[in-house]
Amino acid sequence: MQTPYLTVPFSFSDTAWLWAKSNSLIILDHYQQTAPLDSALIVPSSEQQQLWNNSIVYTELQEFFKKFSLPMGDIQFFVYKKTKAKYTLGNPHIDTMGRIGEETLYDVGFRFNVVLLGDEDTEMTWWNIDRNSPMIDCIEFTGPNGQLRKRLQVKGESISDRYQTIGQPQWRSTKLARLTQQASFVRTDILHAINWTGANPRFTLSIRFMQKWDLIESLRAAIT
Repeated sequence: MQTPYLTVPFSFSDTAWLWAKSNSLIILDHYQQTAPLDSALIVPSSEQQQLWNNSIVYTELQEFFKKFSLPMGDIQFFVYKKTKAKYTLGNPHIDTMGRIGEETLYDVGFRFNVVLLGDEDTEMTWWNIDRNSPMIDCIEFTGPNGQLRKRLQVKGESISDRYQTIGQPQWRSTKLARLTQQASFVRTDILHAINWTGANPRFTLSIRFMQKWDLIESLRAAIT
Protein backbone atom coordinates (compact mmCIF):
# COMPACT_ATOMS: atom_id res chain seq x y z
CA MET A 1 0.00 0.00 0.00
CA GLN A 2 1.17 3.51 -0.81
CA THR A 3 1.98 6.15 1.80
CA PRO A 4 -1.36 7.41 3.20
CA TYR A 5 -0.52 11.10 2.78
CA LEU A 6 0.55 13.48 0.05
CA THR A 7 2.17 16.76 1.05
CA VAL A 8 2.03 19.60 -1.47
CA PRO A 9 3.09 23.26 -1.59
CA PHE A 10 0.23 25.45 -0.39
CA SER A 11 -0.23 29.02 0.76
CA PHE A 12 -3.02 31.56 0.97
CA SER A 13 -2.66 35.14 -0.16
CA ASP A 14 -1.78 37.55 2.65
CA THR A 15 -5.38 38.77 2.79
CA ALA A 16 -6.81 35.26 2.97
CA TRP A 17 -4.20 34.18 5.53
CA LEU A 18 -5.04 37.05 7.89
CA TRP A 19 -8.78 36.40 7.49
CA ALA A 20 -8.34 32.69 8.19
CA LYS A 21 -6.21 33.22 11.30
CA SER A 22 -8.53 35.89 12.70
CA ASN A 23 -11.66 33.78 12.29
CA SER A 24 -9.87 30.64 13.52
CA LEU A 25 -8.99 32.42 16.76
CA ILE A 26 -12.65 33.19 17.39
CA ILE A 27 -13.53 29.48 17.18
CA LEU A 28 -10.42 28.40 19.07
CA ASP A 29 -10.95 30.82 21.95
CA HIS A 30 -14.57 29.74 22.35
CA TYR A 31 -13.55 26.08 22.32
CA GLN A 32 -10.71 26.64 24.79
CA GLN A 33 -13.08 28.21 27.30
CA THR A 34 -16.22 26.10 26.91
CA ALA A 35 -15.54 22.63 25.48
CA PRO A 36 -15.16 19.68 27.90
CA LEU A 37 -12.81 17.71 25.58
CA ASP A 38 -9.18 18.65 24.94
CA SER A 39 -9.63 18.18 21.20
CA ALA A 40 -12.46 17.71 18.75
CA LEU A 41 -13.69 17.89 15.20
CA ILE A 42 -15.83 21.01 14.82
CA VAL A 43 -18.61 20.87 12.23
CA PRO A 44 -19.46 24.49 11.40
CA SER A 45 -22.84 25.87 12.35
CA SER A 46 -24.96 27.17 9.47
CA GLU A 47 -23.78 30.72 10.27
CA GLN A 48 -20.11 29.68 10.36
CA GLN A 49 -20.56 27.69 7.15
CA GLN A 50 -22.00 30.69 5.35
CA LEU A 51 -19.24 32.96 6.66
CA TRP A 52 -16.44 30.69 5.45
CA ASN A 53 -18.17 29.78 2.18
CA ASN A 54 -18.42 33.47 1.31
CA SER A 55 -14.82 34.21 2.24
CA ILE A 56 -11.67 34.70 0.18
CA VAL A 57 -10.33 31.56 1.88
CA TYR A 58 -13.04 29.45 0.26
CA THR A 59 -12.43 31.05 -3.13
CA GLU A 60 -8.67 30.40 -2.99
CA LEU A 61 -9.22 26.78 -1.91
CA GLN A 62 -11.57 26.25 -4.85
CA GLU A 63 -8.95 27.62 -7.23
CA PHE A 64 -6.27 25.43 -5.67
CA PHE A 65 -8.32 22.25 -6.06
CA LYS A 66 -9.06 23.07 -9.69
CA LYS A 67 -5.37 22.41 -10.39
CA PHE A 68 -6.01 18.79 -9.41
CA SER A 69 -9.51 18.54 -10.96
CA LEU A 70 -11.02 18.24 -7.49
CA PRO A 71 -14.37 19.80 -6.60
CA MET A 72 -14.42 21.75 -3.35
CA GLY A 73 -15.16 19.56 -0.33
CA ASP A 74 -16.80 20.39 3.01
CA ILE A 75 -15.08 22.82 5.39
CA GLN A 76 -14.54 21.51 8.93
CA PHE A 77 -12.13 22.31 11.77
CA PHE A 78 -9.93 20.32 14.15
CA VAL A 79 -9.30 22.15 17.41
CA TYR A 80 -6.80 21.29 20.16
CA LYS A 81 -6.67 23.05 23.51
CA LYS A 82 -3.61 24.31 25.30
CA THR A 83 -3.30 21.87 28.22
CA LYS A 84 -0.87 20.64 30.84
CA ALA A 85 -0.42 17.35 29.00
CA LYS A 86 3.09 16.95 27.61
CA TYR A 87 2.10 14.27 25.09
CA THR A 88 -1.25 12.75 24.18
CA LEU A 89 -1.67 9.57 22.16
CA GLY A 90 -4.55 10.05 19.75
CA ASN A 91 -7.50 7.68 19.56
CA PRO A 92 -7.11 5.42 16.47
CA HIS A 93 -10.29 5.84 14.41
CA ILE A 94 -11.79 5.98 10.92
CA ASP A 95 -13.53 9.14 9.69
CA THR A 96 -17.17 8.65 8.75
CA MET A 97 -20.20 10.67 7.82
CA GLY A 98 -23.67 9.74 9.04
CA ARG A 99 -26.35 10.35 11.61
CA ILE A 100 -27.37 8.46 14.73
CA GLY A 101 -29.78 5.71 13.74
CA GLU A 102 -28.33 5.08 10.31
CA GLU A 103 -27.20 1.51 9.77
CA THR A 104 -24.31 2.55 7.55
CA LEU A 105 -21.69 5.16 8.31
CA TYR A 106 -20.04 6.33 5.11
CA ASP A 107 -16.26 6.49 5.14
CA VAL A 108 -14.56 9.82 4.49
CA GLY A 109 -11.95 8.90 1.89
CA PHE A 110 -9.49 11.69 2.58
CA ARG A 111 -9.02 15.23 3.85
CA PHE A 112 -6.92 18.21 2.89
CA ASN A 113 -5.53 19.67 6.11
CA VAL A 114 -4.12 23.19 6.46
CA VAL A 115 -2.67 24.15 9.84
CA LEU A 116 -3.57 27.77 10.57
CA LEU A 117 -2.47 28.04 14.22
CA GLY A 118 -0.17 26.00 16.43
CA ASP A 119 2.66 23.50 16.09
CA GLU A 120 3.75 22.42 12.63
CA ASP A 121 5.38 19.13 13.66
CA THR A 122 2.39 17.38 15.25
CA GLU A 123 2.58 13.65 14.47
CA MET A 124 -0.06 11.76 12.48
CA THR A 125 -0.04 7.95 12.34
CA TRP A 126 -1.82 5.29 10.27
CA TRP A 127 -2.52 1.56 10.39
CA ASN A 128 -3.45 -0.54 7.36
CA ILE A 129 -6.77 -1.46 9.00
CA ASP A 130 -10.19 -0.55 7.61
CA ARG A 131 -13.79 -0.85 8.80
CA ASN A 132 -13.96 -4.58 7.90
CA SER A 133 -11.45 -5.60 10.58
CA PRO A 134 -12.83 -7.53 13.59
CA MET A 135 -10.81 -5.11 15.74
CA ILE A 136 -13.13 -2.22 14.80
CA ASP A 137 -16.14 -1.17 16.85
CA CYS A 138 -18.82 1.48 16.26
CA ILE A 139 -19.43 3.61 19.35
CA GLU A 140 -21.61 6.59 20.21
CA PHE A 141 -20.13 9.67 21.82
CA THR A 142 -21.15 13.23 22.59
CA GLY A 143 -19.67 15.92 20.36
CA PRO A 144 -18.66 19.42 21.52
CA ASN A 145 -22.10 20.75 20.55
CA GLY A 146 -23.82 18.18 22.79
CA GLN A 147 -25.17 16.06 19.94
CA LEU A 148 -24.65 12.32 19.78
CA ARG A 149 -22.26 11.08 17.10
CA LYS A 150 -20.99 7.72 15.94
CA ARG A 151 -17.35 6.77 15.47
CA LEU A 152 -15.50 3.75 14.13
CA GLN A 153 -12.57 3.03 16.44
CA VAL A 154 -10.53 0.15 17.86
CA LYS A 155 -12.23 -2.03 20.43
CA GLY A 156 -11.08 -1.47 24.02
CA GLU A 157 -11.99 0.40 27.16
CA SER A 158 -8.98 2.72 27.06
CA ILE A 159 -6.46 4.19 24.63
CA SER A 160 -3.86 1.85 26.09
CA ASP A 161 -6.06 -1.19 25.45
CA ARG A 162 -6.62 -0.13 21.85
CA TYR A 163 -2.92 0.33 21.13
CA GLN A 164 -2.21 -3.10 22.57
CA THR A 165 -4.79 -4.51 20.17
CA ILE A 166 -3.46 -2.92 16.99
CA GLY A 167 0.24 -2.53 17.77
CA GLN A 168 2.56 0.08 16.30
CA PRO A 169 1.40 2.12 13.28
CA GLN A 170 2.71 1.32 9.82
CA TRP A 171 3.21 4.99 8.94
CA ARG A 172 4.17 8.14 10.84
CA SER A 173 4.79 11.72 9.75
CA THR A 174 5.64 14.96 11.51
CA LYS A 175 6.12 16.90 8.26
CA LEU A 176 2.57 17.26 6.99
CA ALA A 177 2.28 21.01 7.57
CA ARG A 178 4.33 24.17 7.30
CA LEU A 179 2.55 27.45 7.96
CA THR A 180 1.96 29.31 4.67
CA GLN A 181 4.23 26.81 2.87
CA GLN A 182 2.70 23.35 2.63
CA ALA A 183 -0.35 21.27 3.51
CA SER A 184 -1.34 17.64 3.05
CA PHE A 185 -3.92 15.28 1.67
CA VAL A 186 -4.33 12.60 4.35
CA ARG A 187 -6.10 9.25 4.10
CA THR A 188 -8.94 8.86 6.62
CA ASP A 189 -10.77 5.65 5.63
CA ILE A 190 -8.20 3.55 7.49
CA LEU A 191 -7.22 3.76 11.16
CA HIS A 192 -5.32 6.93 11.97
CA ALA A 193 -4.58 9.18 14.93
CA ILE A 194 -3.00 12.50 15.86
CA ASN A 195 -0.42 12.51 18.68
CA TRP A 196 -0.11 16.00 20.10
CA THR A 197 1.19 18.07 22.95
CA GLY A 198 -0.75 20.68 24.88
CA ALA A 199 2.07 23.21 24.67
CA ASN A 200 0.13 25.40 22.23
CA PRO A 201 -3.46 25.53 21.05
CA ARG A 202 -3.82 24.21 17.50
CA PHE A 203 -6.31 24.88 14.74
CA THR A 204 -6.52 22.93 11.49
CA LEU A 205 -8.74 23.84 8.57
CA SER A 206 -9.83 20.49 7.16
CA ILE A 207 -11.56 19.96 3.82
CA ARG A 208 -13.51 16.70 3.78
CA PHE A 209 -13.72 14.62 0.61
CA MET A 210 -15.92 11.55 0.12
CA GLN A 211 -14.02 10.21 -2.91
CA LYS A 212 -11.74 7.18 -2.59
CA TRP A 213 -8.05 7.57 -1.76
CA ASP A 214 -7.27 6.05 -5.19
CA LEU A 215 -7.94 9.51 -6.58
CA ILE A 216 -4.99 10.89 -4.60
CA GLU A 217 -2.78 8.02 -5.72
CA SER A 218 -3.47 8.96 -9.34
CA LEU A 219 -2.71 12.56 -8.39
CA ARG A 220 0.58 11.49 -6.78
CA ALA A 221 1.59 9.73 -9.98
CA ALA A 222 0.80 12.83 -12.03
CA ILE A 223 2.87 15.30 -9.97
CA THR A 224 5.87 13.13 -9.04
